[in-house]
Amino acid sequence: MSGELRRLLVVLEPEAACRQRMLARGYPAEVADEIAFYLAQASDFTAVVEPLARRLAADGVELVVTAIDDGDRWLAAMTGADRDGTLVWCLTDGFAWYRGSLAASTATLLGLPLLGSTPAARHMCQDKLRCLALAAAIGLATPPTVLAENGEALSPVEALPPGDLFVKPNTLGAKLGIDADARAGDLAAALAASRRIWRRYRDRALIQPYLPGRDVRVSFMDVGGDEAAPLGIQAVRVAGRGFPTLADSRRITAMREADGESLRLDNLVGTPAGARIEAAARHLARVAGLRDCWSMDFRLADDGTPWFLELEVCPAVTIYDFLTHLRETHGLDLPEAVARAAQAAWQRQPA
Repeated sequence: MSGELRRLLVVLEPEAACRQRMLARGYPAEVADEIAFYLAQASDFTAVVEPLARRLAADGVELVVTAIDDGDRWLAAMTGADRDGTLVWCLTDGFAWYRGSLAASTATLLGLPLLGSTPAARHMCQDKLRCLALAAAIGLATPPTVLAENGEALSPVEALPPGDLFVKPNTLGAKLGIDADARAGDLAAALAASRRIWRRYRDRALIQPYLPGRDVRVSFMDVGGDEAAPLGIQAVRVAGRGFPTLADSRRITAMREADGESLRLDNLVGTPAGARIEAAARHLARVAGLRDCWSMDFRLADDGTPWFLELEVCPAVTIYDFLTHLRETHGLDLPEAVARAAQAAWQRQPA
């Protein structure tokens, strides 16, 4: 590709389409709704389309938004005579439950540039065990982890220390599968929780020690072609049992601001803990091939250790934490930030 950016092609996966696929696979309606909830950003993004289109038009860039099921449309945009000048942004990731990474890989196969991380990172990110293995291999603090399937441990349980454990699905995000029994008092209770996850979602589970502390979200968007652009580093405090559940996630996703009671964000930038988290996040982003727009989750333990938990190549840019990052770090709203990020990604291409 050469010349100027003339089109931003956004490929997203609507909740309704995912829900129908899950129903066709035999999931109960309630579970299909939960799995599709991960794609709530696609629903929220509709409110951004018009202002984003206006902002891009000021730069001479056309915005095209299409659902991943409308393959004729986005494939035509990727292969047509006017494909030059097109940048592709897949708003959601996935290759199993969700399918956004497939469109990103297709764009790369066809030689179109991407706004966002490499296809390799996209295919890795939905598997928490693989992300943890990579993070551990490069020296980040990661909790001891056991992979389980339907009550059977698939890796040595001796890795787990004594004390309370925490159980979550391996390949599902947005706190899916995290309920009151996610904190388990012993291995038997943890394996029982893994059976619930398998029955409900048909997903394997990770069993880790329960880490007292705070959840920390790291957010990044390159709005000026600078990979060293500031990070958003926010401790997320959710009222309740000390860890967010699916019910919390559903409530928080609808919020545009932290209310200070059920949800509070504490800015850690400039603190010693924030510096440790930033160093770990930047190192992992470099190794994993993350770029343009990404997020990571850490658990900041009471002793100050930042434990890496997972990463996102397609963070929910429409919800409270990312919008807060854009506003407080860059002084930008979402349309302006995306317009700048698109130009930065376009300029990254070799001549």
